[in-house]
Amino acid sequence: MPAVMNAPAPGTEGAAVPFAPSVLDQPILDPGRIEDRIKKSLLRKVRKLVDDFPDQALAVIRAWMSEGR
Repeated sequence: MPAVMNAPAPGTEGAAVPFAPSVLDQPILDPGRIEDRIKKSLLRKVRKLVDDFPDQALAVIRAWMSEGR
């Protein structure tokens, strides 16, 4: 067993490390994509709540309207 697990193989010092260029073309974290996914997820959850509990959802909307917001 080698002493260092991540050490390069003998005779490969300076050899190029293969990589996927398509991975480097994209940003690691895209805040816009993350925000869109969160919005879609929340919309699905709200839609399910309204479908499952229509009377309570209507009561909440009526309460908001009566507050004048």
